[in-house]
Amino acid sequence: MNNQDAKKEDIKDKLNAEEHKFDKENVFTFKKKRYEEAEPYDLLTIDQLEVNRSSDYLIKGILDRNSTSLWYGSFSNGKTFLMFDMAYRVSLGLNWNGLRTKACKTMYIALEGLGAIQKRAVAMREMYQEEHGVSENFFLFKDFITFVNGTNEINQGDIARLIKTINDNDIELIVVDTLSVAISTADENGMGATSYNHAIRLIKDNTNCHIATIHHSGWSNKDRIRGNSALAMNTDYMGLIEKPEDSNIISTTMKKTRDSDKVGETFYNKLEIYDMGADDEGDQITTCVIKPCSPDDIQAQKKVKKGKNGLTPKQQIFHNHLVTIFNSVPREEMVFQKGNQILPRTYVAQKLVEMDFFEGFARTDATKFAQNPDSKQVLGDKERSSLRTYVNALNDRGLWGKGEGIIKAINNDVDENGQEPTEPPPF
Repeated sequence: MNNQDAKKEDIKDKLNAEEHKFDKENVFTFKKKRYEEAEPYDLLTIDQLEVNRSSDYLIKGILDRNSTSLWYGSFSNGKTFLMFDMAYRVSLGLNWNGLRTKACKTMYIALEGLGAIQKRAVAMREMYQEEHGVSENFFLFKDFITFVNGTNEINQGDIARLIKTINDNDIELIVVDTLSVAISTADENGMGATSYNHAIRLIKDNTNCHIATIHHSGWSNKDRIRGNSALAMNTDYMGLIEKPEDSNIISTTMKKTRDSDKVGETFYNKLEIYDMGADDEGDQITTCVIKPCSPDDIQAQKKVKKGKNGLTPKQQIFHNHLVTIFNSVPREEMVFQKGNQILPRTYVAQKLVEMDFFEGFARTDATKFAQNPDSKQVLGDKERSSLRTYVNALNDRGLWGKGEGIIKAINNDVDENGQEPTEPPPF
């Protein structure tokens, strides 16, 4: 018997040992015993079902007790201001964008920028105080916690303390700002997101409160959330928050609701600068607050901000940059190196431009960049997100097309002689 056969026999002996009886007969006996001893689940007949007619909402149609919601959008578009104001209005029992609310205790969990959040809270208190008084139902969570740890597991200790805090203070609405911090270094594209869903379900089931989570939208598709789609599938309500860079109007479009007619409805609010007086050196202290936005405000904003082709001023600048790339920058300068191969940055016949080239071009002087493409500044995530927002706007208006890493001139699928291209682009 060789060594390999000896190992197989050894493994077989272990599996047949008394403490490891895995043969078919024993497995069947074990399963049968479990089935016989298990307690059956209770079932409901259709005659036993009733409609719950008691109103259990916090904001009619978009927030209920014992449920969850996800509010997402691009970076720096007013998500925190909007959700902070929403939680405060619910604490006072004030209507939110015309929807009825039920006054309850609310808690805002600020996991990033706590100093700035405190300043905003003071501004909000001052703004509402004269007409509605100071809310005794609004709480700011000042400690740092995580819902999921770096190994994608629920942080049992923090969650247990949070449940205790919610129940002891009779809190019915909490806002988590933001999901990316709440899950620490866990993977939001995989098990980290799934574990977060389980964590907030634990909270919901043990407190009967509503958990509203702030998150970011995807990099390329601003209409969807960033990360694992399980986040969207396992929430009860979902709202897309948007604010054009050249506007102070925030729109919130309901993308998902639970047994409500509010899906697809858009609510508008206005972001205004709030003066908080001077600091110890005499400089003004300012922040922003949320104000109601009327249809007239929205129409006036569109008329002021939109220029030719329906573009905002900054969108028009990027449109002009693209035109310059195709009409002014020498083609021989539009090259980049991929391995040992030198490839053109644009494919002349199809009028395509590589996104990376556009990113560098849009942030530097056109002439200097054409002479030395390697001198371009590397864009940060926020700048890159803003640029892609402009590209999406140009695409939505039918001015430019977009693909995976490229921008394409609309209706320019022929070369200078009017011939269809015979080769695919080289990138």
